[in-house]
Amino acid sequence: MALVITKESPLFDLEKIGVGDFVRARHRTWKEHINGIVVYVCAEKAQIVYLPKIHRATRYFTIRAQEIQNGEWAIVHSRDLASVEKVEMTNGYD
Repeated sequence: MALVITKESPLFDLEKIGVGDFVRARHRTWKEHINGIVVYVCAEKAQIVYLPKIHRATRYFTIRAQEIQNGEWAIVHSRDLASVEKVEMTNGYD
């Protein structure tokens, strides 16, 4: 068994999403969308910081590129709030 394997996997287009972008997202297991700001993004995942309704401390959630391809996320994102891009939840999760 090899220590390193080659595998195709979905990746974020770092030209379209970056640190400081606005995000409104809902995972298939959540009841509501959450608004936040991207604080970290790499090819495989993005971390979004947000203010929860019942706590005063910031929290974050992680969106993985593979989960988006699997249709587990509904996402609206924008760099400047003038142009907005959407990703719809698929596979009957919504």
